[in-house]
Amino acid sequence: MAGTPAPLARALAIAVWRAYGGGNGSWELFQLQCRKAGLEWASEPRYYVGVDLGQSRDPTAIAVVRRVEPPGPIPEDDFGLKPKPTYARGSVEWEAEQRRLQNNAAPE
Repeated sequence: MAGTPAPLARALAIAVWRAYGGGNGSWELFQLQCRKAGLEWASEPRYYVGVDLGQSRDPTAIAVVRRVEPPGPIPEDDFGLKPKPTYARGSVEWEAEQRRLQNNAAPE
């Protein structure tokens, strides 16, 4: 069929959709049944699987994804871990930094 995505693209779309909250309504029910049986699950699944079984002319595709949270902002006091900017000698930024360093080092 023209215009339809490839099987792997469909499987990947399903896996990403599940990783970001789509179709996970039964997870709470699963955890409840596990608790009733005396089993405890530490957290939600780490990996999500998307499957496109294909048809007679399509291959079957399986995609596995892991949900990753974006990194948070860097705090102002980073304990010296934040990389310091370096400027090319003679650039406008370098000259401004040199003036700032001279002003900070001047005796009062």
